Amino acid sequence: MIKLLVTAALITVSADVSARELSPLLVDGRAEFGPEVSRAEACNRALSSAKQAALRKQYGEDVGQKSVLTCDEKLEKQTGNNCELFENTWSLLNTNGFIKSIKKVDERVDEKMGMSVCKVTANVIIEEYDGNPDYSFETRLSVVQGTNLRLNDKPVIEVESNKPAFHYVYYWAPFVDADYYYQLFPNSYDTQREKTKTLRIPTGQATKNYSFEVSLPDDMMYSHEYLIVVSSKRPLSSPPEKIKEVNFFRWLKSFDRKQWTQSTFNYRVLGDSAWQT
Repeated sequence: MIKLLVTAALITVSADVSARELSPLLVDGRAEFGPEVSRAEACNRALSSAKQAALRKQYGEDVGQKSVLTCDEKLEKQTGNNCELFENTWSLLNTNGFIKSIKKVDERVDEKMGMSVCKVTANVIIEEYDGNPDYSFETRLSVVQGTNLRLNDKPVIEVESNKPAFHYVYYWAPFVDADYYYQLFPNSYDTQREKTKTLRIPTGQATKNYSFEVSLPDDMMYSHEYLIVVSSKRPLSSPPEKIKEVNFFRWLKSFDRKQWTQSTFNYRVLGDSAWQT
């Protein structure tokens, strides 16, 4: 995890924030599997395929094809898995909305010699952000050290937007804590006083020298993680330090949609020395 050692208070958001819930979408998903993939894993992949189908059906091919997906040849050599897929946070896929709920209607397996298929049918409900976004407003997030971070790294985060904005950076570590987002910036030492197109964090305006540390639980060799930046033309009120993912998006829904945009950065924390060669 990338974290700053500050006290984080748990923030909750009222569920009565106005929502634009769309009619349920009935969609299908499928996944093939053989001896090296279990039936349960294949059916989970089929359910993920159904989620993608719902996004394609609602927003078109470009949005539906995207996934929070990390692939790496070195990962394949170490674990036998070349991709790690996290799809419980579908709002990361686009800034139009997110999958609020999914209810499996049917699951069936067609068994064949060598390669079987799991087919899933589900009802998917998408919840959209209220209002229309400013499609000309874009932001980009990166880490100076790149996408592979080691335990002795001190990450430096860079944000760039095409319009002056206030920037709010969070991290999500689904291998370690899938339920919560944690705020990295602004923090108790470092804040943003004026709108800007570019920002390097830690900034040169911090009241105390600090750095971000990279860590892993003792029993983990690696972790796929995500940085999320929300860039806003106006300061956002009461940005949470720690918040459940569903409440994070309800918090965003309380602001004028034309005022903010969102972007993500995928990175990997490497803990074992074999990964560092």
